[in-house]
Amino acid sequence: MKKRRSQKNNFFIKLIINQIILYSLIIIFNSPSFSKDKISVSEQTFSRIQNYYDGDFYSVENDNRVFNVTGIYFVMSDDGKFSVISYCKEEKVNCDLNLQEFKANYRCKKISQQNCRTLFNEKKIIIDHKTNNIKKISSKEELKDYFITYKDNNKSNFKKFISDLEIITYKEMNSNDSFN
Repeated sequence: MKKRRSQKNNFFIKLIINQIILYSLIIIFNSPSFSKDKISVSEQTFSRIQNYYDGDFYSVENDNRVFNVTGIYFVMSDDGKFSVISYCKEEKVNCDLNLQEFKANYRCKKISQQNCRTLFNEKKIIIDHKTNNIKKISSKEELKDYFITYKDNNKSNFKKFISDLEIITYKEMNSNDSFN
């Protein structure tokens, strides 16, 4: 009787140890640093990501091309179709960044009607918000390592999928000029 109970206990101990090992391996190999998965985005969104990286993109709000700007945040919808670029005309240090990430996320949620996440903070890609896994992108070519694209069918109506926010500079904020 004692031997049978001992065998039963050993079986359960081995089972628990095997489960712990299995779960540990699943956690390790599904972590972002080991994951081979790429972020799925539309072709249009990937093009905007590249333009954001260069500081040269089409502004829906200004209805023209904006260039020589500093990209601060790039926010994207869960489906990878909608995006918002938050940018500063000058260096980051000269811009009022208060609530800018929140505003960009809010704008993205409004135009996409879905959850959005900050994908870039300047030239750093945020791979996983939970683990704070952030990588600095060294070159535009390196962007291809993080994304897989799918075809857009709505190219003619692209303006409804994008938006941008120009961040006000401290100089503009403290200006005494009247715009009336």
